[in-house]
Amino acid sequence: MDVGHTSAVDFFGPDESSRTRHREQDLDRELDTIDSMRAWRTDSLNQHMYRTAAYWGDKVLSITVYYLMGEYGRAIDLLKRKKLVELSLACRFLAVQCLIRTQKWQEALEYLGEENLFLTKSDASDSQQSSSGEGGIKLEASMCFLRGIVFKNLHNFVVAKQCFKEALKIDVKCYDALDIMVSNNMLTTSEEQELINGLEFSKQLHGEDAEFVKLLYQSKMKKASLSRPHGFIYDRFEEQEEIYTTLVTKFQTENADLLHAKADVYFTQGRFEKCLECTKRILEMDKFNLACIPMHLVSLYELDLKNELFLIGHELVDQHPKEAVTWFAVGVYYYLIGNIPEARRYFIKASTIDSHYGPAWIGFGHTFALEGEHEKAISAYGTSTRLFQGSHLGPMYIGMQHLQQNNAALAEKYFDSCLTICDSDPLLLNEMGVMYYQLGRYDEAISSLNKVVQKLEHSQRKNIIWETTWLNLAHAYRKLGNYKEAETYFLKVDSIAKPGPTRASALVGLGFIYQIMGETNDAMEAYHKALAIRPGDQTATDMLQRIMEEKVRDYEMEWMRDALPEEMMDEQQRHEGGLEKSVRALEESRTTVQALTAIESVPTSGSASGIDNIGGGVEGTGKRKGVVNDSGGGSESRRGKAKRETGADD
Repeated sequence: MDVGHTSAVDFFGPDESSRTRHREQDLDRELDTIDSMRAWRTDSLNQHMYRTAAYWGDKVLSITVYYLMGEYGRAIDLLKRKKLVELSLACRFLAVQCLIRTQKWQEALEYLGEENLFLTKSDASDSQQSSSGEGGIKLEASMCFLRGIVFKNLHNFVVAKQCFKEALKIDVKCYDALDIMVSNNMLTTSEEQELINGLEFSKQLHGEDAEFVKLLYQSKMKKASLSRPHGFIYDRFEEQEEIYTTLVTKFQTENADLLHAKADVYFTQGRFEKCLECTKRILEMDKFNLACIPMHLVSLYELDLKNELFLIGHELVDQHPKEAVTWFAVGVYYYLIGNIPEARRYFIKASTIDSHYGPAWIGFGHTFALEGEHEKAISAYGTSTRLFQGSHLGPMYIGMQHLQQNNAALAEKYFDSCLTICDSDPLLLNEMGVMYYQLGRYDEAISSLNKVVQKLEHSQRKNIIWETTWLNLAHAYRKLGNYKEAETYFLKVDSIAKPGPTRASALVGLGFIYQIMGETNDAMEAYHKALAIRPGDQTATDMLQRIMEEKVRDYEMEWMRDALPEEMMDEQQRHEGGLEKSVRALEESRTTVQALTAIESVPTSGSASGIDNIGGGVEGTGKRKGVVNDSGGGSESRRGKAKRETGADD
């Protein structure tokens, strides 16, 4: 039992281990107690021994019927009264299921035990070698799975994960164990690979069954993986495409699970239209397939399909009012239309129905982030992080909140932890670019943002993602004095952005670099365009005023050059470039009122380059239509992505 638990041999010692093994053999003889009673009932009926048939039939029927009717308390009571729990592992398994249904976690754990004491390391090996693909799911694997369920609900996620892994090692056909780990993001990418490679499919399954099951399991793995050294960015996507093609062509299999895996690839690439095509096909095949609903909802959100989102929300409320995903869908709709209080209300309802439903906690955090409630947002994201230890989203959003509070050093710690899980998410790389910018590490900012551009070349994301990345790159190049590159990216943003804060910020930046390069007419034009989009832009107003003051100053100095007596412009003053010295000399002599006016109009810095804050600053990735906080606003995401604009003191 190589899963981090103490084995029976290690725990009890040789003598106790022997007694445990004998007890296991005794229990194995009782595994089919229920089936035996069914046989006794049938034999008695055939032999017309009706009283005997009724006696044994009553025991089997009562237990089964009570469970199927949801009368779990009566089923447990009957199992205890007849001491069937002590006689049969199958009856104990049924009792645990009843206790789990009634959420009596501690009592269920008492029946299961905290460890699988009936399976030693050698037994595990023998079990794997003797297991046949023709057999059913081994009961011990199912017991390990239930033990994991109990620990998960007791919030001991580390032990729960070990139990699920153990269930798969005992029997690779125990799909429930894999599904709960994958759907709840309990495994990192490397842990997923290690688990799949460690399962002995060929020893437990026959022939092509082993290859078939392994390919199915691989199709469920994370699609965005850690980058391979010197490898192509989308190696993992190509690998998934090969798996899909093999399953379809060789095994003639194309069902909802495979379409779900294909949709996940498109979703990870940001190809939301393609993802939506797959999820629609899944729902046409099985309208009650709730597993694909979250991807379906987020794709509708990203594509701004409000009406479809509204309709599916109503359908889910009618058909699945007790499911967390139903109220998550309603929350996403309200979030999209900008009704944040209602969105928060339904995200809370979803998390109340299922406290382990991660998307609801992410959405809940976004509602606070959008309103600048950083601490509350961090608390919600922290809950998601604890629930989904194999996902980088929770710590990434926490880092984004710290970044908005200008705590880049703390944000870096969270982003670094994200990189160990996934280093290929464009949103993460963009936020790291913003972080490096705030820390003054402009070369690293450019490197990170260029990776985003490289990855987005393979995606079909909205222009809004491009706008953000290009704007951030432009500001980073500007800080390094590479004004030509900065101009290129500012112009790209201006070419695709709709009138709004992002485009206005790009125009202000464009005007600023034109002003530095002395192209004041172009700078004035850019500032005027920015003010046409955002009339209250203080930076554009200030910079435009400065240009006007400089033009007035230049005009007045030209006038003074013509008006000053020749003797006041001696060779020494000319050599020292002393036009302003001449002006100061003129001020001292106070010969004319015009000279005094000229002195008052000269700025102390003498040029626009002394201005640090050019407004708008560097943007974080994310989107919230119509709601952009110019001073460092909220965040959302794909899997709720939101757009925030971080004001940067350059």
